[in-house]
Amino acid sequence: KISHLDDIRKLKEEFEDRFGRIHRDVYLYMHEQLFEKLHSKLGIEKVTTNKNKIRVVFSIESSQNIDMNRLGKIVYDISNK
Repeated sequence: KISHLDDIRKLKEEFEDRFGRIHRDVYLYMHEQLFEKLHSKLGIEKVTTNKNKIRVVFSIESSQNIDMNRLGKIVYDISNK
């Protein structure tokens, strides 16, 4: 069950202990599953992707409550894995 970024970290460690290094696609899939659970909770209205970009549109209400510095750090951390 993936509900937080820490769940992904724990699952990744467990998989790597059992099977060796996991493929990047599996790691991305874990993040996609987390995102699917959290997108409505976060007030995300739309997501579009292309080759190397993701565009996320937040509702007006949720965008007023977003800590942009924290969001930027999360995006940076994910993109460097």
